[in-house]
Amino acid sequence: MCGALGACTSRGEAPLRLGTTYTVEQSGALALLDSLARPAPTTVVGPSGQILAAAARGDLDVVITHAPSLEQRLLVAPGHVLLACPFVASRFAIVGPAADPAHVGAAPGAADAFRRIAAAAGPFVSRGDSSGTHVKEVALWQAAHVRPAGSWYIQSGADQVTTLHVADERDAYALADLPTLAKLTGLRLQVLFATDTALTNPYTLYVVRKPGPGPRPGPGPRATAEAFARWAMSVARPRILELRLPDGTPGFVTRGGECAAPDTSAPSAGRSAERRLERAPPPQVAPTSAAVLLGRWDYSPPSRAAAAHAPALGGGLQVTLEFDSVSGATAYGRVRRWFAGDVGISPRAFGHVVGRVTRGEVELTMSRPRLIIVRAALVGRDTLAITTSRLGSDPGPFAEGPGAKFVRTNATE
Repeated sequence: MCGALGACTSRGEAPLRLGTTYTVEQSGALALLDSLARPAPTTVVGPSGQILAAAARGDLDVVITHAPSLEQRLLVAPGHVLLACPFVASRFAIVGPAADPAHVGAAPGAADAFRRIAAAAGPFVSRGDSSGTHVKEVALWQAAHVRPAGSWYIQSGADQVTTLHVADERDAYALADLPTLAKLTGLRLQVLFATDTALTNPYTLYVVRKPGPGPRPGPGPRATAEAFARWAMSVARPRILELRLPDGTPGFVTRGGECAAPDTSAPSAGRSAERRLERAPPPQVAPTSAAVLLGRWDYSPPSRAAAAHAPALGGGLQVTLEFDSVSGATAYGRVRRWFAGDVGISPRAFGHVVGRVTRGEVELTMSRPRLIIVRAALVGRDTLAITTSRLGSDPGPFAEGPGAKFVRTNATE
């Protein structure tokens, strides 16, 4: 392993680019890994789907993700993987209010628990993004033969922590990664069901092969990435396995196997089934395409916004949303800018934005960290006229009515 991790990085060489997921970060595993790595890699955090897409483009050297079907489709099958390392596994749990009106705690299995939530009309808060947690949730709805829709099914479009806070605020059910849940305090949510092998949450570390016909990376970068993978397996993994849940049980367990080049010739039956599940679109509430939302949108308040919507400091509210992917009637993206008065706030604080289109009406959902829901009318192709803006049960940060709108500044369709 070049003697030590740092010895594999030559002077002047760009740092290793690591991509991983919100649950790795929010469970404390990433902080532990960063504290041990010398030198620490440059780390990008996001939903598994976005991390894997970035890796497939060659923007990352190593990734740690937990969406087996997406990993197979986006990285392994196209030949973008040099090494696949079975890293660790955690567990998902179905969480909800202590009263448990859907009787999830009495379910014989995870699919039946989801069936009970749908029968009781939830409410249920979904990540609503391309995360490994959302991919698992979609598979469980499919196993339950349920297509969730309606006011009880809420898509936060945000990371795991924000989603759990929204569920707690709404006395709703959610799918939770147990090590991440263990880091949160003050929530009323209870673990209601966690005893099904379908709730296993496997993480795999991949060393990425640079795509395309151009020159391959030299032996330095490749050696650095492979050395990091073996260091993570032999040094970082045992420390991550020491993380404990509140009841004293391990937050993570070892996955069997060692780092190896993947076999892309014959996917296993299990992976084939996962790929069939993944090809099915995420749950939708309407058949209308949301491709009309692709691109960037800037918030434009009316010329004289109501005082209730004025920022605390000088200036006005400036917000930019960007949608970059679509599935059916739902578009997915990020908050790219949020500036209120003299205060700019990091877009990472706002997670993602989800847009749903139904017959010319648009619902935007974002988190700050409470759930913001904006309803608007699509006017032409470049204007969203805001009709309502809510922050939980309170008025939202955006003005409503005549003149309040989002205006498209560029399109990617």
